[in-house]
Amino acid sequence: AAMKAFLTADIAESMASGLTLAIDSNAVTAGLTGDLGWRSGTFSVTDKAGATVDSGKWLEVWHKADGKWHITHDIWNSDRKATAAASAATAPTGN
Repeated sequence: AAMKAFLTADIAESMASGLTLAIDSNAVTAGLTGDLGWRSGTFSVTDKAGATVDSGKWLEVWHKADGKWHITHDIWNSDRKATAAASAATAPTGN
């Protein structure tokens, strides 16, 4: 429930700020074997002015159970260079 609430708020904030996510439908690939399936492709994110602010790749793994397909794994990776890791002073402590 916490993850769903976070994602809902994050998506709403992104949309309110003018960011748009686009999936390149020409780059989507998919496969199926038995009760497992997958889809992968590329994405881009643009700002209000139409400038690309991010791009990358994504992958979904699906599993069929009781006649319905469910996403079991979903990952994306940005093509941007990674930023420097947070210092120990600013890193969360888990408390």
